[in-house]
This record gives sequence, C-alpha cells and structure tokens, in this order.
Amino acid sequence: MSEVVPRPKVSVCVATYNQRAYIKDCLLSVLMQGCDAELEILVGDDCSTDGTGEIVREVAAAYPGRLIAPRRERNLGGSRNYLDLIARATGDFIAHLDGDDYWMPGKLAAQVEFFRAHPECAAVYTNAVVINEGGELVGAFNNRQPPVFDTDYLLRGGNFLNHSSMLYRADLKQHLLAIDGEYIDYRMHLRLSRHGLLGYVNQILVAYRSGVATSMLQKSSDRVLELYWEAIRDPHLEGLARNAQKRVAAKFFTVTVYGQLAKGRVSSGLNWARRIWFDSARDAPIIVLKGILESVMLFLTTLWHKVGRRSRRQRANVVYWR
Repeated sequence: MSEVVPRPKVSVCVATYNQRAYIKDCLLSVLMQGCDAELEILVGDDCSTDGTGEIVREVAAAYPGRLIAPRRERNLGGSRNYLDLIARATGDFIAHLDGDDYWMPGKLAAQVEFFRAHPECAAVYTNAVVINEGGELVGAFNNRQPPVFDTDYLLRGGNFLNHSSMLYRADLKQHLLAIDGEYIDYRMHLRLSRHGLLGYVNQILVAYRSGVATSMLQKSSDRVLELYWEAIRDPHLEGLARNAQKRVAAKFFTVTVYGQLAKGRVSSGLNWARRIWFDSARDAPIIVLKGILESVMLFLTTLWHKVGRRSRRQRANVVYWR
C-alpha cells in the first residue's frame, strides 16, 4: 500500500503599493495555480492611493474566503510590509510575490515537487521572463543555473535570484523576521542559504515587471547599493571562509566603484572606495587591490567588446547572466 503524502499548506505573501494596473493579474495568477496544496493568500496593500485597495477587495469578494488582506493604518514601507505578512503566515512553506509581477500556471506545483525530491533545500527559486510596464518582452531573468547551490555560489553570482519566485520552508522565517530595518531581497536569499542548500527550477514560471515607477531600484539606486553592502556584511554570514568574504567584497568594490566612475559620478565612486576600505578593516588592502585589478579587467573587456562589436549577442536576452 503506497504511503499517503501529506498535503502541504503554502502561505503566499503578496506585497503591493500603488499597483492598480497590475494587482488583479497578480492575484488571479495565484488563485489559478492548481497546485495540490492548501493556499493561504496574504495581501498587504500598503495604504495605496491609486485604487489598488479597491481592486484587492473586488478580487476578494469574487473569491470568498481565499484572500486575507490585513488592514494597514499607515504606510509601512516595502520591507516592513513583507515582514508583517511573513509573521502572519501559517503555512508549511512561504512564497513571496510583488504586486506588479505574476506567476505562470504550475509554478507552485513545480516547487512543491522540487522540495519533495530535495529535502536538503531551504528554499527553491525559478527563472522568470522580464517584461516592461506595458507587458512587452524584455528577455529572460537568468541563464541556466545549477539545480542546487550553496552560499558561496550565491555570493559569487550576486543577487541573481528573482524575488517573486522564492518559496522557502516556513520554519526558517524567524531568521528573516530578525532582520532589523530596511533590506533588499538578496539579504533574505543569503540568510536562507545558511540553513540549507538553495534549489533552482530551470523553467520560466514567473513574469517580472522591470522599470516600474514604484520599484526601489528605480526610485533610489544609491540606497540599493547601501542595502547590498549591508547584505554581504550580514552577521548571519559569519563562519564563511574569509577568502569567500574577501572575494565578494572585492567584487562589490569593482561593480560599485567602477560603475560610479563609469557614469561620471566621481565623488560617489571615491566615497564608496573609502567606505569599503574602512568597513573592511584588516582585509581592506587585499580587497581594494583585488577590486582595482578587477576594475581594470572589466574596463578592458568592455572596451574590447565595443571595439570588436562583440555586443553580447548571446546574452542580449538574459537580464542577470551568471
């Protein structure tokens, strides 16, 4: 007689703010998943002013008992909005979905099945298609990734995981709730990776909307850099080999300092160089030296591509190539 596999409960945390044009498609994509799991759909409308809340209520009325929409007395901000939803989640697994993105049919089913086959994993992600505000195709989010990988791979690759694709074991949520203040999703991915391997389904099962006005990256790229630096210096990463930590700090130096200088933002680039030097303490000389050498190599590679017109044809349709 075959063993009966328990039906899991998945808590889907949907955070939204002023996304009237997209939130209905987002919520319907969850409701139509058809996954063999009990769904708890938590929708955090962060005091939208454009009518997003009305659409959330319309969808909730059309699907009685399917959506839970906690009342917000004031705007919490993106980070605290998610943390509040995570704290309320009661499922065996927790999924995140930004209100301007949506899921493809079978997304949750593929991830739940992945977890059954890989009990060693703390979280599992999928690839995504990137679309613009008008729904036009931009490209794929990632190139092909290993089916499982660890913290070191995630640090070396940078923040290449799609936030709206993440599904993780709910018994790890306390590590995310312990994050103090504002954060970017990379910090969450890194924390989860310290409690198991990360899984990756090499299928496009999410639609990620790029360039939306409410996006944090669109509003404040400088703040994103600050939060990225905080993510790779998270105390939760203590215990990693020093070489790994120095390598990722040097890569951040390259991307940030070179990136600012390439944009003509000399003052910002020099400020970041000083910040990385002082924050890195005894490892500062090797980190900065390695970062400078990598910056020179990046400059020469970019110049070679321009001169030789080798314009990343094979990578043009992938947004985060790792």
